[in-house]
Amino acid sequence: MNGGLAPIPVHATVAEMNPDCTGKLQYAVNLSNLSATIEERFFLFDEGRKFRSVPTSIQGGIDTLA
Repeated sequence: MNGGLAPIPVHATVAEMNPDCTGKLQYAVNLSNLSATIEERFFLFDEGRKFRSVPTSIQGGIDTLA
């Protein structure tokens, strides 16, 4: 996650993995002035070597966080 000049590491949990190579990631962001739980839908391609994701839910924080 990029919060400006310094990337912010997050530890994501794969909450869902489907046979069609789609799934759901969940992770929390905890900064001094912000705490949010983010959920993203993803899909794998190139035999699992690459993925793309789209934020689908942000609880807490600001809407444009992800």
